[in-house]
Amino acid sequence: MMILNEEKFAKELLTGQNDSIKSIRQKIDLIARYNYHVMNKKADESYTSIVKWLEKHHEIFSEQTYSNVISDCIKKAAKRPFYHIEGIKITKKEIETITSRENLRHEKILFVLLCMAKQQKVAYGFDNGLVSYKITDLFKAARVSVPVDERENILHELLKVGLIGLPMKNDTRCLFVKFVDESDDVAFELSEQDCGELAYAYLHHTGKAKVFRCSKCGKLIKQSKKYGDICKGCQGGAPEMKLRWCVDCGSEFLVNTMNTKTCRCDACQADYRRLYMKNLMKEKRSVSTASES
Repeated sequence: MMILNEEKFAKELLTGQNDSIKSIRQKIDLIARYNYHVMNKKADESYTSIVKWLEKHHEIFSEQTYSNVISDCIKKAAKRPFYHIEGIKITKKEIETITSRENLRHEKILFVLLCMAKQQKVAYGFDNGLVSYKITDLFKAARVSVPVDERENILHELLKVGLIGLPMKNDTRCLFVKFVDESDDVAFELSEQDCGELAYAYLHHTGKAKVFRCSKCGKLIKQSKKYGDICKGCQGGAPEMKLRWCVDCGSEFLVNTMNTKTCRCDACQADYRRLYMKNLMKEKRSVSTASES
């Protein structure tokens, strides 16, 4: 899963609008940073809220098992602000390099690696096309289904032609994308929604296959006889109301499906509003006092 806007992603995770990541540690990290940078929660408050959230939404969660992980993520949260990438720009030269392979499997894998390199440059500060990856996730994102042994062979072929490289240290979790182009000759730009389906984004923008955008939500899909130009999620119409999780207390509450901003239950929203108005009036009084003196 490629994340372009971490703060938005963390909020959607907290409120139940997004469950695309499975790693509990990654979820803890995102929530701890959201608590610090957005909610301004102290360490003990953050720890309590994370434990409550995990107890409610993970049946196998054990505080004893994850206590050190939670504390570690809270401790490091201050040094890890959220990043926000507006979009991933793909240049004409990069597309020409990828399409020159004339092998769709290779092309899709190269495209995914290129996008990962651009995202990780901002997210992790990597340079020179460095990419940290898991081979299973890489082939899944590229929608390339081959036997396990064949995966390494494909990467070896790309290594032989110089399109990817290996680090000096023997690290099987990293590689270099050798054809990253920093010019402004942009062919197209990927949105956050496009990054959820990188293989389809490549096919759509290069015309390699018939890929369409859902007429309701804009998600990239392959048109089918059963659903036409509507994705499965939008087929039959979305329900009017859906459950969401409160970012403060973790309780479930109903909200209109078109509402993407509400993140608190009524009770917590009232408490938040009172505290907000109290701080606002306090700030206005201090400014007024300073001007009079």
